[in-house]
Amino acid sequence: VFMIFKNVEIIEGSKKQNVDVRVAGGIICEIANHIETGSSEVIDGSGLLMVPGLIDLDMQFNNSVENITTLKKRAVKGGVTTMLTKPYMSPLLESESTLHYFQSKNKTNAGSELLYLATSVQKESQTQLSEQATLYANGASGVHLYSDMNSNVLRRSYEYAVMAKKPLFMTCRNEAIEANGIMAEGEISARLGLPGICTLSEVSEIAKIGSYVSEYQVPTVIANIFFERGR
Repeated sequence: VFMIFKNVEIIEGSKKQNVDVRVAGGIICEIANHIETGSSEVIDGSGLLMVPGLIDLDMQFNNSVENITTLKKRAVKGGVTTMLTKPYMSPLLESESTLHYFQSKNKTNAGSELLYLATSVQKESQTQLSEQATLYANGASGVHLYSDMNSNVLRRSYEYAVMAKKPLFMTCRNEAIEANGIMAEGEISARLGLPGICTLSEVSEIAKIGSYVSEYQVPTVIANIFFERGR
């Protein structure tokens, strides 16, 4: 079944133009100045701007998953069509049972699509891996790690990601170098009298993770790059 949006405005490069857009199975399959409607469902988009759905890669619940349905509906109204949850909620997303618990709270297909990130290690542990293989098999979209975690945790997490053919999601930091810094080191932190975070704490970790990516060929999303040198 086709759906045709008539007279919508799109942005291509730096130019705006009014077009017709044909969608099938949630995928755009044709963009043209005029598309014959036939028996397709037609939506008049005159005066409306059509843009791709936004993806929120850093969605976190405030220690509660009871409001998942409400959140999904509100998000899609704001243009967010996919949300990726961080695992640091209550309970921690570290096992098959907690993943099933979160999935049971996601009771509707309405609103944004909700994807789940699992933690790499078990609660109260920096070295004991979570049930990564089982989590992947039951629907986890990836695993979140901190770059300054135990090296064996990083290595094994990359190996599990290779087997599952899944991406990893990384926060690059070095808490020893950060030394309780509050904001990026520089003129503003000095003026405010706040301890700064050294650029090296991020840049050195990005370089390290680059070595893992090169070795294992696992797509790795690096979140929250604060410093220009880190890009």
